[in-house]
Amino acid sequence: MNDGRIATRYAKALFLLTEREHCSSQVYQECLKLLPVVQHAGAAFAKVLGFAPVSVAQRVDVLDEVVKPISSYLYKLAVFMVEQGRGSYVPRAIEVYAALYRQHAGIVYVELVSAAELTGEQKHTIEGYLSQAGITSVPVYRTNQELLGGFQLIVDGRRLDKSLKGELVRLHSLSGC
Repeated sequence: MNDGRIATRYAKALFLLTEREHCSSQVYQECLKLLPVVQHAGAAFAKVLGFAPVSVAQRVDVLDEVVKPISSYLYKLAVFMVEQGRGSYVPRAIEVYAALYRQHAGIVYVELVSAAELTGEQKHTIEGYLSQAGITSVPVYRTNQELLGGFQLIVDGRRLDKSLKGELVRLHSLSGC
């Protein structure tokens, strides 16, 4: 069984539970808070949760610090997965839960990564454009100074790169250097 199926199975179970308890929207919002933290930690987070020499208690300690302050449901899911020997799939299960909720609620995933923090007015303008385009979304905003300037817009997995770093990479590839 591949990791996509494993993570999906756990995420679907959590989604069904949260739907039955009428809190799937709340857990989705918690996913939006947790995903940047998990993605920032990257593969190291999944590796620690699935690393056999690290005791289950130590892995749960990591979850106590990272997941528990944000979401009790996601925390319980993550602890259960760690106890079942599936800890390395926790980050993917959280991503799948968010995708399941968006699909269920008809929400389009929109993420805007900018080189500098956006002002409230800029965010309001972006959300206005999305609304005018008929896109139901709660945009995720992140900053990444490595972009040097500009932004990257991700809409349902499609990326528009209008960053200075992206332009430099494209110029470099065209020059053949």
